[in-house]
Amino acid sequence: MSYVQRAPDVEPPSEFVASFERTSTAVFDYLCRCLTLAPYNHYAHLGLEPVANRTCEDADESKSANSAGIKRSWSRSDTRAERVVRHAVSVMNLDGVEREYASVRAAFEALHLPLAKHVRFRLALKDAGALSFEHRNEVYAFRLVARR
Repeated sequence: MSYVQRAPDVEPPSEFVASFERTSTAVFDYLCRCLTLAPYNHYAHLGLEPVANRTCEDADESKSANSAGIKRSWSRSDTRAERVVRHAVSVMNLDGVEREYASVRAAFEALHLPLAKHVRFRLALKDAGALSFEHRNEVYAFRLVARR
């Protein structure tokens, strides 16, 4: 007889699943890198070429290829214009008081809103231009304004 009670089958929170996936991906990348840089050819039984004289730079080729693509994307005028734009935010509470903040994070900190939600909210706000955020039965109206 077991004295351990199991929780009913409940899906784990999405934050937990995302964190687990990031961690497992990082561990897998690290182990692949270790195998790639090892002096012993772990893949010899598969008939693959030896990995002698490999360096960290060889293992990071994919990162440099990605950075070259990002560098080229900055040369496009429309991409550059979108990336250079910086906004401040104006926040109005239920009392009608409107204050301006340098960033969404600064507004969340000043208003004691949950910082864990500010990144996702900022992305949605950039797409919409104006959004409301509700926390503890209080509604805050955010809108993007030009930075001074």
